[in-house]
Amino acid sequence: MIEDGAIPAWAALRVLWRPYVTSRDYRVYDRATTDKAAPYGVDEVRHRNGSPLSAGELRDLVADFLKACRGRPWGKKLPAKPDLDALADFLTQSASHFLHVTAPDLGRVDFKAWAKHDADGLTTWKIEPAATSASLSKIGIPIIWAESWVGDYFHVAESPDLERMNTRHIIAMMDTLAVNRQPFTYRRKEDEDDGLIPLSDFLGIELLTPLESAVRSYQDVADKLASIRAALDAISDRYFDGLPVLEKGQASNLEEAEGYISEAGEALQEWLTRLAGYPWQVDTTTLDPGEPEADEETVEAIVEEWLRDTRYRTRIKDETGLIW
Repeated sequence: MIEDGAIPAWAALRVLWRPYVTSRDYRVYDRATTDKAAPYGVDEVRHRNGSPLSAGELRDLVADFLKACRGRPWGKKLPAKPDLDALADFLTQSASHFLHVTAPDLGRVDFKAWAKHDADGLTTWKIEPAATSASLSKIGIPIIWAESWVGDYFHVAESPDLERMNTRHIIAMMDTLAVNRQPFTYRRKEDEDDGLIPLSDFLGIELLTPLESAVRSYQDVADKLASIRAALDAISDRYFDGLPVLEKGQASNLEEAEGYISEAGEALQEWLTRLAGYPWQVDTTTLDPGEPEADEETVEAIVEEWLRDTRYRTRIKDETGLIW
């Protein structure tokens, strides 16, 4: 990285970025979110209350940061008008050994001047040849990255085993994303405009159809429970002045069933949200059950059935009776 006494400007900026952000009373959340331009996640910049900075706020922060760096003795040659959005994407990338691949070309800066004025704790860096796989092999130390602690010691990451695991995960995810199923419906133009792929392309008809059926069944059960609850509330309000109409055991069973349905709905919604986000970006509208809704006809049918049963059991025939 150090060549002719200079280092890439992006490396100097990366070292100073986080201290600058915290000095402005912001917080940096490591690997808080994902982005297609960040292989290992995004170190998101947020306000003290935890809300993320908007794109405009982040752009302004990067502009102020670059201006401050250009005012330092080593930063005079930094570009005055770089692509601030691209620089923001780069500065907020989580650390990885792919940084040099996506790094913007901001020129080079004098290493000694930078280390003297701003690189606290890094003044012990030495300008000397670095160990590589080739140089270690040349002196008789074979490198097996999965087993050799020597190779790990000279790896560019602090936790090479974790980095290898992350890399394997990315490759496995890419293989999963390689969908080769033929769609059974035509792609909607709105999906193409939004950058989404149809769920049928992602899952295939053999899995999608029974999955849609299962979601509809869940929706029917959830709506039926909502209708039962609405009917009980109607009976309570109309005939018992708001008093409960179920004894504790029955009420507990109904509440337990409602709890199970609510948990199932939340889990389904969380799964759909993950599918709709990066990196999948699938149109999941056909699987979204929405909130449970009581059906008015079902509610009235339940109330009428309860009235008929109550009249039969109590033998109340007179229209002046209590239950009418």
